[in-house]
Amino acid sequence: MSPQWQLESKTRYRLIPLPSLEAEPLMRVVDNTQWINHTHPYRDLPELECHIAPPYAVINAGPKCIDLDLDQIALDYHQSEMSGSQMELKLQLELLRDIWALFENAKEAAKAWEETEREKRRKAKRKREENDTDTYSLTTRRTTRSQSRSANGGHDGPPSPSQSGSRACTQPGGSDTHERSTRVANKRKQKLGSSSLSGATLTETAMRHLSKRQKIADLNTTVMQWVESTCS
Repeated sequence: MSPQWQLESKTRYRLIPLPSLEAEPLMRVVDNTQWINHTHPYRDLPELECHIAPPYAVINAGPKCIDLDLDQIALDYHQSEMSGSQMELKLQLELLRDIWALFENAKEAAKAWEETEREKRRKAKRKREENDTDTYSLTTRRTTRSQSRSANGGHDGPPSPSQSGSRACTQPGGSDTHERSTRVANKRKQKLGSSSLSGATLTETAMRHLSKRQKIADLNTTVMQWVESTCS
């Protein structure tokens, strides 16, 4: 598909004087020998062949047509002759002005679009930063909780002296080892004391039984002695 504007080729233009142009004659040379005079509004001036592409001509001439009486410009060019050529020139000038208006509207639309996109990017950046902050905070809390659990032997509560990882158990041969040895010795003493008490209790019980048996034996001996004495 060929482009709409042939930017690499030359374009032919017609000079249309605007009210701001002074009505002075123009001179041009032909074949480097002949000079030809053209008077305002230069209707007999031939078309100008130029390397400037039409979009750039619109950018140059379009703003100049704003707020101008295009109908009067067309009439002045055709020397107040109402004709098809005059109407055609007016339409061409209006088209030039409208194309420039499209350029302007496109520029404003481009600015609005650019601002909208810039605001979207700012919001997206803020959202990413908030998500990154939330993720960092969550990761930090999880790491702190994990370290606390590891330090407390897998428990969430504060470390106790008997738990692995507590300060009381960090140094081998410290006070905690002495306390454990003391507790073991006390338990052994308690066991020995309990055994001695049990032994003493058994001894007292045995002595009571023995005393009862001795009394019974003495009673039997007395009875036997009395029976023998009676029989004899």
